[in-house]
Amino acid sequence: DTTFKAIFEPEDYHVTIQANNPVMGSLNYATGMYAYGTQLYITAAPNPGYTIEGWEYQPSAGTSATVAYNVQALDHDTVFQVNFKPIQYMVTTYVADGDGSVSPSASPVDYQGTLTVTATPGAGKSFKFWKIGDQVVSPDAVFTYTHTTVGTVRLDAYFADQVYRVRTATNGSSLGEVTGAGQYEYNDVAEIT
Repeated sequence: DTTFKAIFEPEDYHVTIQANNPVMGSLNYATGMYAYGTQLYITAAPNPGYTIEGWEYQPSAGTSATVAYNVQALDHDTVFQVNFKPIQYMVTTYVADGDGSVSPSASPVDYQGTLTVTATPGAGKSFKFWKIGDQVVSPDAVFTYTHTTVGTVRLDAYFADQVYRVRTATNGSSLGEVTGAGQYEYNDVAEIT
């Protein structure tokens, strides 16, 4: 008599585990071969400023940070991908000092996204700079701001009185003197004698 014995082993499957953008976050498992019957608890960890948009292959997981999956359910190699996306934060603009206007007054901006803001001086005013808190961020009235803060931001526009230079002269130095030359702000009265 001869006995034949069959030995079976679980089949391995190649499981690709990836993020749509590794700058936005990471996963606790790496791509590799996993045996049939392996239980995977794939956890996504968004970096600051990002959130989970959803999972490909198992969309029912929604925006959950952890997906449990049994490789037993696989019958072929597969890809698990988490899709991260930037969080939007509100950026507001404000006239902090002087006379002028700003636009837009408020706008949602993606983390690491940009927003172009414009400061328009009022009559007799000039633009000085944009500030966030105590820090000057741009001397330009039209400024493209890159949002690198995890949270809301207020951009303050500062204006100043425009300064005008008044020069005086005579048509001949022997005929007399003229005084009152100098720098004057908008609406100042220059006394020229």
